Amino acid sequence: MSEEEIRTNICNFYEGLIRGDAERMLSSCSNNVTLEWASSAFRVTFRGEDDLRKWAENIRQIFPKIMLEEVELIINGIKAKHQFILHLSVPDGRRGILPAMAAYDLNEGKFQHIQITLSKGFLIFNEAQINSLGIK
Repeated sequence: MSEEEIRTNICNFYEGLIRGDAERMLSSCSNNVTLEWASSAFRVTFRGEDDLRKWAENIRQIFPKIMLEEVELIINGIKAKHQFILHLSVPDGRRGILPAMAAYDLNEGKFQHIQITLSKGFLIFNEAQINSLGIK
């Protein structure tokens, strides 16, 4: 699998999550994919397409608006490492940023294992702070 195909799979995964399109997200994953979702406070493992679909639905309920800003993506054979910042909005309009790192293991061109580690710092802003800081 080429680096461009791996990059496309990563884009499809997050575009599916951001748009609430679980099928697009899962098109990048093997049927028995695992996703480790972790921070300094928790570590949860989701197994298979049904678990990932539920994870994505829960994320979208908590954060109805999500944008991903890529910082760095390194692809090495069947593994990739990814640093990005999630820009999030909660239902009451507050917005925040959450830096994250991800590692991907592929099998036959599909994600077999995804490990997403969230930063210790999560910043959330109210409307006045958003306006005063010029956050878009």
